Amino acid sequence: AAPLDIRLHDVRLRTADGRAEAELPDAALALSARALLRGVIAPATIELRRPRLRATLTEGGIALGLETPGQEAPEAAAAVPADLPGLLAGLMQPASDRDALAALRRIRITGGEVVLADPAAGLTWRLLEPQLDLRRAAGGGLQAEGEAVLHAGAVSVPVRVTGEAQGTPMRLVLGLTLPALRPAELAAIWPPLAPLQVLDAPVALTAHAEFDAAARPDRMEARLVAGPGDLVLGDPARAGQRLPLAGLEAVVEGSSRALRVREAVLR
Repeated sequence: AAPLDIRLHDVRLRTADGRAEAELPDAALALSARALLRGVIAPATIELRRPRLRATLTEGGIALGLETPGQEAPEAAAAVPADLPGLLAGLMQPASDRDALAALRRIRITGGEVVLADPAAGLTWRLLEPQLDLRRAAGGGLQAEGEAVLHAGAVSVPVRVTGEAQGTPMRLVLGLTLPALRPAELAAIWPPLAPLQVLDAPVALTAHAEFDAAARPDRMEARLVAGPGDLVLGDPARAGQRLPLAGLEAVVEGSSRALRVREAVLR
């Protein structure tokens, strides 16, 4: 039952009509030996090394693609040939060796860059040198975790990322945990948090977004923990009054375009 390991170098990917070329500098596959005995080439593990991946949030869901170095525009990314909702629906079932998709148990992404774009909101985030591990659960579904350096504007911070896809119809949850940052840095990463700049205190953020079976976003939530520090009343540029605070905890929800405060506690 030992897998057969294959290394791939300088791979070029094209669409079915030969257009939209993309490059994958280094990758590895571990093929299922049981599937090979049935005459089926079925990867049990896929590892992408130093890829350039792009995920674009659209009205129809998430568009995935691979980028070639030097290509920055979303339209320059080669679309992933598989139908994403159909691909994820198959991964919600328990693993088996009956076909190529059913045998897949693990996906690893090592190094490279992952670009997350929300064109409607004018936002782009980059995850640099990611170390991501996606595993298929015994009963079906995916669990993901990893770390990377989040780059947004002039801000670069280490982050922890998580993900989960479960159920029929499928629900997809993506999570992000940021270390304590100044509010101006948080606003550079996520502009709807700009009102937090009335706080002169470090703020830690844990956020997650939920997607429906068609990979369309339908809910976003963030928990913020701040303090100790000051609440600046009036114009901060004119040294307004400062109210010392021991801490602030708040839960906000909405989308990348607008948020509302669901609950908050100021101490």
